[in-house]
Amino acid sequence: MARNVAPSYLGPVPTKLKVLLAWMAIGVVASLVDRAWVDVALAAALFVGVLRAKASARSALIALAWLCIAVIVGGRAFALIMSSVPLARLPVFLATAALEVSTKAFVIWCLSQDDVRAWMTERTAQRMLEKTRGTG
Repeated sequence: MARNVAPSYLGPVPTKLKVLLAWMAIGVVASLVDRAWVDVALAAALFVGVLRAKASARSALIALAWLCIAVIVGGRAFALIMSSVPLARLPVFLATAALEVSTKAFVIWCLSQDDVRAWMTERTAQRMLEKTRGTG
């Protein structure tokens, strides 16, 4: 017996969002390996939230990324001012800071793109439509 399923008008997931979701999944697995249970719970909740196109998860990730950038830049600046970084390690110190900031900037950029926001809106609307039709 065929199940009455609403037609799918949802476009493909934007590639940048696929990259972000893969990256988040790797983060969840890494937290599991480290047995950082709070990190696992938070990362998994945000992952599922983005996958389910929750605006609150998108907003939380953007806010957390900005907070991390502020902490990274502030912490690195403080360490440099206090001269706790040996001069020989300065290039590595700055390179790791740049890498950390660039990863957070990617999260902000990805989740702020029009195609990602449109996909998330469409996915939410489709889920609501399926619920009202009784197919979801």
